[in-house]
Amino acid sequence: MTNTYDNTILYIDYVVDKTIKLLQSKQDKFTTSLVYLSDHGESLGEDGVYLHGLPWSIAPETQKHVPMLLWLSQDYQQRYGVSSQCLQQRAKTDPYSQDNLFSTLLGLLGVDTHEYQATDDILTPCRSETRQMKILVIEDDALLLQGLILAMQSEGYVCDGVATAHEAALSLGQQPLQPDRTRPRPAG
Repeated sequence: MTNTYDNTILYIDYVVDKTIKLLQSKQDKFTTSLVYLSDHGESLGEDGVYLHGLPWSIAPETQKHVPMLLWLSQDYQQRYGVSSQCLQQRAKTDPYSQDNLFSTLLGLLGVDTHEYQATDDILTPCRSETRQMKILVIEDDALLLQGLILAMQSEGYVCDGVATAHEAALSLGQQPLQPDRTRPRPAG
């Protein structure tokens, strides 16, 4: 079991490393970042406990503490005023969990919503306030795009670039996903 777990960690490390290298190779075109957070820890026989999934109240610490990796390009750090030194210092002392993921992603993307909690965003203490972002639109829908841009501008964002999912995939050297036209679209 330990060997399988170790191999999984090695593979995840390999995938994350390749992903960061891909993002680094696209930094001249995009402001890039990556967040990796494991969904759970794993018990490997400590105190006779194996695997994962125990209720929080009785789960050992090895199941509660999970790895998290945050990588920000230099452009992201400069554009949004994020101090990597601050993040590194906080990573040594502050525990993070899935509780931090939602607000951290919203903050990372610059999304303002009442669901966002600055206290759960791990970037909050390490950034200065700047409100610019690129928008990636998932579908080629001109009305959606126009409404999104107007909403973002009304909130004070500077929209410095817009791309459709198709354009973004092509610029990354990937084949864009084709929409599933067999699925009925919701009415409205």
